[in-house]
Amino acid sequence: MKNTKYIKYCCTIALIVLTIISLRFLGRNEKFLNYFAHHYFDQNYYLDQYPEVKSKNIDPFEHYIKYGWKEGKNPSKTFETNFYVRQYFREPIFRNKYDLNPLADYVKSKLFFKKTHLTNHTEIIKTKLLMTQKYYISLVAIFQNEARFLKEWIEFYRLMGVEHFYLYNHLSTDEYMSVLEPYIQDGIIELKQVIKTPKNLKDWNRIQTEVYTEAASKTKDISEWLIVVDTDEFLFPVKDKNLVELLKKYDDYAALSVNWKVFGSGDVEKIEPDKLLIESLTKSTDQEDLRVKTIVKPRYVDKFEHPHFPFLLQGYSQVTENFEFFRGPFVPKESRNIVTINHYWARDGEFFKSHKLARVHMAGNGPDSNERNIALDILMKTNRDASIIYDDSILKYVKDLRQGMGMKPFTD
Repeated sequence: MKNTKYIKYCCTIALIVLTIISLRFLGRNEKFLNYFAHHYFDQNYYLDQYPEVKSKNIDPFEHYIKYGWKEGKNPSKTFETNFYVRQYFREPIFRNKYDLNPLADYVKSKLFFKKTHLTNHTEIIKTKLLMTQKYYISLVAIFQNEARFLKEWIEFYRLMGVEHFYLYNHLSTDEYMSVLEPYIQDGIIELKQVIKTPKNLKDWNRIQTEVYTEAASKTKDISEWLIVVDTDEFLFPVKDKNLVELLKKYDDYAALSVNWKVFGSGDVEKIEPDKLLIESLTKSTDQEDLRVKTIVKPRYVDKFEHPHFPFLLQGYSQVTENFEFFRGPFVPKESRNIVTINHYWARDGEFFKSHKLARVHMAGNGPDSNERNIALDILMKTNRDASIIYDDSILKYVKDLRQGMGMKPFTD
């Protein structure tokens, strides 16, 4: 009797394991998934919306899974292809590993009992303002040996409307405390130390995302917005006076991702003591760049796994400046007409050589490897390519920033 029960138990376990293995295999099989995907396809709607398909002598469903979805066609009234693709197909974070069409991918998400994927923009949940907020805008950043530029960066964001800073020092050996101490005493900055030493870029990203996740958790009940940037990034509105004015327009959304532009050191070897970084480094790239940094309502953050954007709670989404829903570290199309980030990636020539080039081991396998030399060449070229066109969009803040820094008005 005991043997019979044991055999039944083993058979049940084996059946469960076999089912899981089968589902894993079938989850990669588009034909299998399309069998169920057909259930979510509305042929009448498709032919109504896209009458040109009628003349192609092809089954409407087959047209959608082969061509239609790549053309942005919708398979039904409630399934928005472009919305779905922007939420779940963005590379490299959301690589569609098996080249599935959106309906098949949707079926797969159900098959593996994942959180149901959203299928149209009306399913995005609107956010609600905090009942009681301590800060409207806070900021989190991690830095290393950047004392020379910290005060300008802090005063710039105070000018933009940031009320509180959560700064994490990562093994700095310069005089950063002489810059930060007055702000700490005034309760404007909270400073923490990060002592982990990364072995490579992946390790460094992990350190960053752990810091950002911690800051989101810390601010979720007290800050309406949390800006997540580096100390070489200056985020500002193109038309509004400051970020407070700008963000009021996005208060229905969980995250605003801002398209950045990279600036190089150009021919500036070292920024003069009586000049600001933002008025000295005025040459940027002329290449398309879709990368973003994100301002988020921290109570809607699940976690950070990428330094450029957060994973949000189910039902919420990032938006572009144009209120387009998407997910990931890249905007669907380049746009900086409402808000932008000047990313002073290289700073001046001195900093570029002493810091950017010195950290090249993060990209290579060792200090004497061929990879190191290749990485050095790439960094040098990147700096040259980021110093091409004149961009004066941030200079409107120079007068007020110099005043906030206690500097004399600059006369050209």
